[in-house]
Amino acid sequence: MFLFTHVIITIASFLSLLIIIPYVRLIALQYDIIDVPRGPLKTHALPTPYLGGLAIYLGFLPAFVATVYCDINLIFFVAGLTVLFLTGLIDDKYVISPLQKIIGQLFACFLFLKAKLCFTAFTFIPLFPSLSFYFSLKQLDFFAAMISLFWILVIVNAANLVDIMDGLLTVMSFGITLFLIILCFLKQDFAYLFLLFNFLGMLVAFFLYNKPKATIFLGDAGSLLIGGVLSTFPFLGSGWQNAEHLIDFFVPFFFYALFLNEIVSLIIIRTSKRIPFYHGSPHHFICYFKKAGWSLKKILTVTFCAINILGVTGLFVAFLVKNNILLLFSLATELLFWNLIIFL
Repeated sequence: MFLFTHVIITIASFLSLLIIIPYVRLIALQYDIIDVPRGPLKTHALPTPYLGGLAIYLGFLPAFVATVYCDINLIFFVAGLTVLFLTGLIDDKYVISPLQKIIGQLFACFLFLKAKLCFTAFTFIPLFPSLSFYFSLKQLDFFAAMISLFWILVIVNAANLVDIMDGLLTVMSFGITLFLIILCFLKQDFAYLFLLFNFLGMLVAFFLYNKPKATIFLGDAGSLLIGGVLSTFPFLGSGWQNAEHLIDFFVPFFFYALFLNEIVSLIIIRTSKRIPFYHGSPHHFICYFKKAGWSLKKILTVTFCAINILGVTGLFVAFLVKNNILLLFSLATELLFWNLIIFL
């Protein structure tokens, strides 16, 4: 009955988004919120409506209400996601500077911290007991908050960076969400599972409109919103906040590995070429795949397979082998292989 309820949630969110998206497309066209092909990154054939983020936001509203009902503190979670959505929406319509975007993201991050979607001193003390001898709880809480802030900013911007090809962010987000759901079942942490199933259903529905030859784009409003959702999911329920072993802390990195790899590789490449890291450039991993003659379908398939291999490896080593060194070695080896595929 429990699983059946969550399947119903997934189907309901899927159907609701299928209904919402055509109306959102009309709004985008009416108010000229469209993406015009230009430059080396925007190579789609025709001007395409943005505002996919609005469809995702509207589809999430019932889940938002249910979340706040479960925990009133999570009203700050909803507020943070709303700030990210509005920041992206303003950028889609008027184009704002990187500094203005980061200010909006920082404001959202502080709202997430207010919602207690962050590491705390008690996250790290069980993992590194010696820390309590050198730092006070107040100092550890501050360090934990700064690490949380950094994590959220990295994932939000990584989501924004990978959203440069039809269906790519949707497929990657689907893979991450799927493994977060599996992790919840393995840890028997069901408190906010309905949010994950709701999100999963919406991603599937949106992909039908956003797959290659997309009829609607997420825009910055959508990519920032999805980044905000994905960056905070590990903090919901028991998650990272109650990690009992170091291995529990590292497992989610397998799910987000391609996000992290993309943002790190772009910073390294752009810096080496004396391009500001926040400026667009044709050095995303999909650009290398396109140069190699890969079709969009092949890129999506290989990317989804890579996320699955990383996710399965992480869960296998964490729950069956239970070896920290092997876990980190597996992550490093698979990312090395992924980069060899990209750059060789």
